[in-house]
Amino acid sequence: MTLRMMTFSFVSREFVKKISLDCKIDRTIPEGMASGEVKQNTTTTKKRRTVELPTVDLLNTKEWKLGIATLESIEHKKKLDNAQVLIPYIFQVLKKCLQFDEQIYVEYIKQLCLTSIHNCYLKVDNVNELGANLFDIDAVVESIRTSKNPQTHHQALLLLSYIASVLPDQVLKKFMPIFTFMGNSILRLDDAYSLQIINKVIENVVPVILTASDNKSNNPAHATEGNVVEVLRVFTDAIMDIPDHRRIYLLEKLLTTLNNGHYLYVFLELMFERHVLHPEPVLEVNTVKRYNKDLKSQHASGMPKRLKLALHVCSKYPLNILVESCYKLVQFLQLMPQEKEERFPSEEARRRVQRVIKVDKITPKQFRHYKYTLLMFTSSLLSSHNTVALITKNNEYPPTHPSKLNLDEMFKNTIEEILKYTQVVTKQADVSSAQSKYWAGMLVQCYDILDKINALIDSTVFVNVIRKLLKHKTLSLRKRCLDMLNWRLQQKHIFQQEDLLKLVKPLVSLAVNSEQVTSIEAQLNQQTALISLKLFVRTIGEEHTDIFIDIVNQLMEVFEKQHEPPVTASLILCIAEMCSVLKAHTLTILPTFMPKLISCLSCHQSCDVITLGVVSSLLKVVEHLSMFMSPYLMDILAEVCVLDTASWSDTSKGVAIRTKLGYLKSKLANDIPGRVLMSSVAACYARLIASKNYQATTTLLHILGDSFSSSGFLYNNEVTDFFINALDFRVVHSDVGEDNISIVEASVISAFVKLVLKLSESNFKPLFNKLYDWAFRASNEMYKDRVITFFILTSHVAEALKSLFVLFAGVIVKDCSVILDKTQVAKHAELYLPEKEKNAILLDAVLATLLSIFTHDVHQFMTKERFNLLMQHLVDQLENKLPDYESRCRRLVQPCIVQFAASSSDDLQWKNLNYEILLKTRDNDSYVRLMSLECVLLLATKLGDNFLPLLPETVPFLAELLEDENEHVEKACHKVVQEMEQLLGEPISKYF
Repeated sequence: MTLRMMTFSFVSREFVKKISLDCKIDRTIPEGMASGEVKQNTTTTKKRRTVELPTVDLLNTKEWKLGIATLESIEHKKKLDNAQVLIPYIFQVLKKCLQFDEQIYVEYIKQLCLTSIHNCYLKVDNVNELGANLFDIDAVVESIRTSKNPQTHHQALLLLSYIASVLPDQVLKKFMPIFTFMGNSILRLDDAYSLQIINKVIENVVPVILTASDNKSNNPAHATEGNVVEVLRVFTDAIMDIPDHRRIYLLEKLLTTLNNGHYLYVFLELMFERHVLHPEPVLEVNTVKRYNKDLKSQHASGMPKRLKLALHVCSKYPLNILVESCYKLVQFLQLMPQEKEERFPSEEARRRVQRVIKVDKITPKQFRHYKYTLLMFTSSLLSSHNTVALITKNNEYPPTHPSKLNLDEMFKNTIEEILKYTQVVTKQADVSSAQSKYWAGMLVQCYDILDKINALIDSTVFVNVIRKLLKHKTLSLRKRCLDMLNWRLQQKHIFQQEDLLKLVKPLVSLAVNSEQVTSIEAQLNQQTALISLKLFVRTIGEEHTDIFIDIVNQLMEVFEKQHEPPVTASLILCIAEMCSVLKAHTLTILPTFMPKLISCLSCHQSCDVITLGVVSSLLKVVEHLSMFMSPYLMDILAEVCVLDTASWSDTSKGVAIRTKLGYLKSKLANDIPGRVLMSSVAACYARLIASKNYQATTTLLHILGDSFSSSGFLYNNEVTDFFINALDFRVVHSDVGEDNISIVEASVISAFVKLVLKLSESNFKPLFNKLYDWAFRASNEMYKDRVITFFILTSHVAEALKSLFVLFAGVIVKDCSVILDKTQVAKHAELYLPEKEKNAILLDAVLATLLSIFTHDVHQFMTKERFNLLMQHLVDQLENKLPDYESRCRRLVQPCIVQFAASSSDDLQWKNLNYEILLKTRDNDSYVRLMSLECVLLLATKLGDNFLPLLPETVPFLAELLEDENEHVEKACHKVVQEMEQLLGEPISKYF
């Protein structure tokens, strides 16, 4: 019997499957299911009413069994007529199933109802002609909500997905419960069937959300965005629970369906919100620091998972979407108040922000963290490998290439928005003390974004963007644009010249301040525009001289007016740069520019800004127009010398001025032709002396001395005449004091020594003889002080030439002997010069000269006659009590006597010299005895073993000194004896 029943059931099913069914006939069966009643009374005491619920027994009734068999035949039936008639009755059955207390018993029936409804709709030719209320979406959504069976979920979502494609208004009413359910259940499943259902829901439901708001809102864009936020929130909330290998695919599918990725920025905003409100446990302690570090260093492995995932999603979209997202993110940031407690800029801004993040429900720290995360991620996105590669590829395309993206406007808007926000952040950083570090960090990120955009975009795009932004009414925004332009020019980015020429006119307008704005921001813009023009002329000035000559003339008109010091300095630097690049083309402005430039030094020496600008400008002009500087050279030298002797602070500007002055002095010495420089130095020297600015002559003579090393130096009579005139300073200006005389003389002699080192023997010998005649053969007694200058000069020349000077020293030996004799106070009542101080200076110079001669004597200069001529006078200096006696003895007299002995190789001469020194040890003055004793020790040290023959005659004098009445002399003698014993290697006490 059972077998017969099974056979009958199979045959009947096959029969029903092949025939065509008219649903008007079959409608009574589901109608009977919906009206069937086997009830259980349930009383609720709280509300005191009875609720009648269907029981499981209803499933065993004849009506339900027949109905289930009918639904089974309908769910996949291909031949259905009048299917729309059956739909409301099947919905009644579905609702009846939803009334069951235990849903597990009716899961199969609900699935049959959902698939049957789906099949009936598929069999209707024109679904739109059906009544709007025919489809009961509440029942379908409730079947999803009350069921835990995945198959029921799948069937319901498939039905909703289909209905969304044909009846979008029906699905729009309940789209959030649908997506909420997906986020809580099906998104977490990892099977191909679930993925297929999700795809269908996304493909069919999401477009409905995008298009449905157009007819229902005064502002469709905002309404649509609100729906998009809710849909994306479902995915962002569940993102970490979606299987890893499905995440990117599903997000890309969803965002692509949402207007081809144009809502990527909304997804990122929600990801930031999720990251801030639900930080990853491993990063809780140091999230911000590690995030900051990881984003900067581009180590994606160290980035929080959500943000790493967001960055990965971004890499799936084209460049225009990424740039648009950056723009939208910065725009969104500006809708938010600066602090959580502050008001929103507008009610619309409040609604827009509150849709993404509930500001009133988060802490101030989370609020700040959200904004910081947004900026940091934007910076990371701009510098990611994918973005850089896309921009590079787009930049490589020619303008006519079909794949070339025109991003000028988008980059302009992005830069404009970030510049606006930078102004806000700057004000907050200046005002806020409690969160100063936070705002300083935000400011760093704003600048970082600007720098990355600046570094990434193509030069042509950059120029177009900057040209538009330079017309912006906000002055600080213009200033930042100019900074970006200057940075790019300084980095030597490759520009098309025609692109740069587009910026010349707006830059000139800013540089000359054509708007006549006098605010501080306008002055900063003017300065920055002048810097830009300076960089422009350096880049393209040589190829477009006509344009920049006209600009120079305009700037000169501006220079004639009064300005603040920073603006004046920038003007000077810009004009000087143009002169250095355009060279001879700017000769017509030099007669106007150079005098005013030089006058700025004397008028503004107390202003470091202008001084630095003028010195830098002079350096530029002298470096490139040195051949045309003769009319202004004397004034330049005078001002440079005065500046160089001024005391500058250790600030950055002070250090820069000193450095630039050093370079300028070097350029004046090496680049100016010698004949031009010499006449200017002579005139400048006369001016400095007349103005009693003696210290400044040091710099002037240093420049002159350095010029002798240049390739353009040519020795002539003009040089000789200048030095003879300068060396006469001691005589001509004897009333200025010895300190000033020493300063000027030292400067002149230093320059003269540099000259001597460049002269040949044939040139030096007549020059030296001329100086000798100048010093010793003057007819007037008032010129006798020249001898002091002469011997100070010879001492320095002798030290510089070393053994070479010995060849020319013979002419001065007799004069040295005479001076040594006539400067002895004990021997002559009338000294060589009338004043003791001058005699002391002269004696020091003579001894220094002789010391150099004796030290570097390799030509047997010390003959017997010269030795005898000098010996006694040298030894007598041990008792010459001119001022500074003790210092002179140790510094000059003793070394000179020792070197004098060393320059001779005659034992007899040594013996005579030693004896004369020993005689001085019996002088009545203890200081003379002490100096003589020290000289004996130095002589023994110098001669070494050669001193042994001199020892017998030395011992009696030492014996006397060992018993000297002066304690200091006695102690010194004991020390001398000990040192001589060590030196000679044998005891000398046996001689006592």
